[in-house]
Amino acid sequence: MVLESLKKTFSLLASTPILWLPGIVIGLFGLLDLAAQYSLGEFVAGRLWIIELVVVPFFVAAMMHVIREGQGTPGVFLQGGKKYYFRILIPTVLIAFAVILTVILLLVPLSIMGIALEMLPFIAAGSAVGISFFTFFYDAAAVFEDAKVFDSIRRSIEVVLKNPGAVILFYIVILAFFAAILLIFALIWTAVLYESLTPLIGMDTSMIESFTPDDLIALIGPRGLGITAVLYMAAAAIFFPFMYTYKSAFFQKYAQVEPGYLQGEYDTKGRWYKY
Repeated sequence: MVLESLKKTFSLLASTPILWLPGIVIGLFGLLDLAAQYSLGEFVAGRLWIIELVVVPFFVAAMMHVIREGQGTPGVFLQGGKKYYFRILIPTVLIAFAVILTVILLLVPLSIMGIALEMLPFIAAGSAVGISFFTFFYDAAAVFEDAKVFDSIRRSIEVVLKNPGAVILFYIVILAFFAAILLIFALIWTAVLYESLTPLIGMDTSMIESFTPDDLIALIGPRGLGITAVLYMAAAAIFFPFMYTYKSAFFQKYAQVEPGYLQGEYDTKGRWYKY
């Protein structure tokens, strides 16, 4: 059934061109981030994620609404973005806050033990992965089931708990696709910038360990940074439409609404109709 959702994903992406738009937008944010790091510095570039956090939910909502309605027109796209924007934005902020709060709560006992700073990256990554594992489908619940803020998070947790094997396989497919995209574009990046990267070959272990992102930017120069930004945008434009379309197809397949919670059904095109 997971493979059936995957097949539907590729079918939707092939037949509905507007589903690629969110990936292009996210890719543009990545391009702007790299450009800002080079021209304005890390401080300004690091603040772009706030704008992305506010803008991206609109496109996610619009994309999922197109899948729900089975109509890839600009009107349906914009309608979905406006209708479900806050139902996706607010849970996104709440989940991010939950990750931050979890990290802070874990830092307190570790600080007493004197190991907080060394463990901070692992704590942040572990908290984000653990919480995201159960709440990943909140946006799909908001759009496909018209769930409200806290209900969408609860529905995501329910779907994960009821289908643990399928969800794990779903994540494996997502990670495998991400790894494939990363490998392909890394090879292209290395091939195109081979001459600029040649000095790295002569570096010893200590030099490589002290190598920073700023050093890499200085090494590849403006041309290399431009190529990196374009490749990043292309990779994002492929990966994110796939991820969100696959998430939508998977949720439609595995979300089984309990009696008394929300009554409705999906039609043959995958559109949800509430009784």
